[in-house]
Amino acid sequence: MKKYILLLVPAILFILNGCKKDGSNNTTPPVVPGISIQSVSYPSFANSTWNNVIGGTALIQFDLLGSGGTVTSTIKDSTNLQNIDTYIKTLSKGTYNIYVSSKNQSAAADTFMRFNAVLKSYSVNAQQALSLTATSTDGLITIGQSFVAGNTVPTFKTDTGTKTYKFGLSNGFYYLYVKGGLKGSVSFTSKTGNQTFTKSLSITALTQYNMALQTVNGSLQVVFVPFVYNQVAVGSSTLVTVNISVPGFVENGASVYYVATDENGNVLNEVKYVPGTTIFKIASLTPFLKDRFNLFQITISPASDNTSPEIDGYLQVKKGSTFNGPFPAMNTKAESPLKVHLTNTSGFDLLQVATNYYGGTTLHSLSDSTNLQTLYYPDSSKIWVQMLKNNQYSYNFFNIPKGTLNLNVDLSQLKETPLVKTITSTYNNLSVSVYGISDNNYYNFYDFGRTSSSANQVNYNYPSESFPLYTTSAFSQNGNFLYTNVSTGTSIPDQIGTINASIAIKGTNLTNFVPGFSGTFDYYLADFLSNGTGTGSFPVVQIALFSPSAANFTNIKLPDFSKYLGLTSLDLSAFNLKTFQLLQVSSFNESNFPYPSSSQVNPNNFSFKSVEQDNNFK
Repeated sequence: MKKYILLLVPAILFILNGCKKDGSNNTTPPVVPGISIQSVSYPSFANSTWNNVIGGTALIQFDLLGSGGTVTSTIKDSTNLQNIDTYIKTLSKGTYNIYVSSKNQSAAADTFMRFNAVLKSYSVNAQQALSLTATSTDGLITIGQSFVAGNTVPTFKTDTGTKTYKFGLSNGFYYLYVKGGLKGSVSFTSKTGNQTFTKSLSITALTQYNMALQTVNGSLQVVFVPFVYNQVAVGSSTLVTVNISVPGFVENGASVYYVATDENGNVLNEVKYVPGTTIFKIASLTPFLKDRFNLFQITISPASDNTSPEIDGYLQVKKGSTFNGPFPAMNTKAESPLKVHLTNTSGFDLLQVATNYYGGTTLHSLSDSTNLQTLYYPDSSKIWVQMLKNNQYSYNFFNIPKGTLNLNVDLSQLKETPLVKTITSTYNNLSVSVYGISDNNYYNFYDFGRTSSSANQVNYNYPSESFPLYTTSAFSQNGNFLYTNVSTGTSIPDQIGTINASIAIKGTNLTNFVPGFSGTFDYYLADFLSNGTGTGSFPVVQIALFSPSAANFTNIKLPDFSKYLGLTSLDLSAFNLKTFQLLQVSSFNESNFPYPSSSQVNPNNFSFKSVEQDNNFK
């Protein structure tokens, strides 16, 4: 019997549906009008980087307006301000005046900012998200925690009232919001000398009164100073001295922040760099007795630059270190453009061309000779040309008369035979480049090209003319590991040294990455890149993490970078590991950073060895 019932069901449905017009079974559920609160923008204090403390109860009122703009009905509600972004209210369709305010408006002071936000004549037809802009009549009093004696809290009392208000504590500062227009006094006990201080104040709305203790004429006194998170507190030790020695360090409207944390990512201090500042100190805003800390430099370029935000982190570096800003660019000699025209060409297998500029040009056929139309040369430079033909190398240097824009190079004059250096490395896939340096005071050199082999040995051809210095750059590979050796000396080495260190990392992104290493090296470098597209709410972001070997640091915990990037949150699992590198460099000092790399300093007097695991060829 069940069999026949089942067979009848589709038939009945077919008959019923046949009585309806096409598509009538795709009914649309009714729209339920209402609102949620997406965000509230709170006012800031003049010339201050203070992060407002928001909390307590929010009072919310919806006035439904009639056709003449009069209020026909009112709905009152409330919610916790810390969860206001989860608030949802179902309403009937219509036009509303909407009011959101903090509850405690009558008190003289509070540890939460008091505010009001109004949205007039807002039409509600569906589920909609509001973004509100708040106003406030509060002023703000702050004092660094490091100025205040332990187990005590500053207080405030108005001149006309009897109630005493205790300060709150946030980001290393005691603070209190006070109604604008009131007069009163702040009292606290100092950490230094255990003295009691009282300071009278007259409060103006949206003005911050940042108090500090300074020695004036031999006595400790309360003074008002501009609020900055890098305030150096009495009795605290400096974490790092920042020395910006390069003019124009911040260009094109970029923003640079320095954030100091402990090993667990807890923020000790944060500073926004003020363009033009050459030297300043960053100290912990709370007592910090450990020897090592983390420092992050965050660079945010304007959107018009199409440059990804960059975060450089120096993990567990010594307290009292010096951050010397970017490495200054090396001087280069003034250069002039040069177009080279080849004559007496009868074909070749390889042609290498270089002036005492930097960088060289390699031609594999005559059709590549268009690359010789965009060369440059400094005064007193010659042009070096080396040719491989029928398994034979020949070369020559040609003079470039001053002011020359076009130069004919006769390949029949390549009559010199180069010297040959046999260079050997520990590992295979060896690739070697050599640069001839005639003046160590300038970033100018002859690039004698790159020679590669799948084995661990190459025969390198170079001119017999002697140079004061040679830089030799060599790469070799062993499985998933790339070995680099860059050395500078008066001769070209025949044996490439290899760093005595090995890598054994775990994880692939910033949520599960654990550095692993052994052997002798100076510091490690881990490069991460977000998998964002560079558009929308999640940009491409680069994070580079450096840590000295002396710290032996593997438990990486980062602070929340989202506010600097303009994001509500930051998913660290989206940051994929690109490379991990162990480096051993010449004249390394772990207390001076940025740590050097081949792209940051003068290669004429810089040598390093490294091993790298690169996920691009893993």
